[in-house]
Amino acid sequence: MSGVFYRLLGARIGAGTYTSGTILDPHFVAIGSGSLMGYGSLLVPHSIEGACLAHHPIRIGNQVTVGAHSIVMAGSVIGDRAVVAMNSVVTKGTQIGAGEVWGGTPARFIKTRSP
Repeated sequence: MSGVFYRLLGARIGAGTYTSGTILDPHFVAIGSGSLMGYGSLLVPHSIEGACLAHHPIRIGNQVTVGAHSIVMAGSVIGDRAVVAMNSVVTKGTQIGAGEVWGGTPARFIKTRSP
């Protein structure tokens, strides 16, 4: 679905951001400008905690790339210019710093991008 559709459902998506993935519970998601959510990526801002469904916002910065088929779980924060490699799983509550590259299942720090 397009960014326009997700904006109508309450997602805060910056100018020039493109998604070819799926955003669940869009009103709990904020994505900065110039970011790319790769094909088949999935943003999931909810989790089951005991017998309750809990929502934890996902925040993604500017010029971020989330690779194809990656999953970003509830409460995760991804800083500006960060990269999440394809087929990665960013687990609940993960904090990815600006300019960092993460990958794997679960996603782990790989390196810092040069400026």
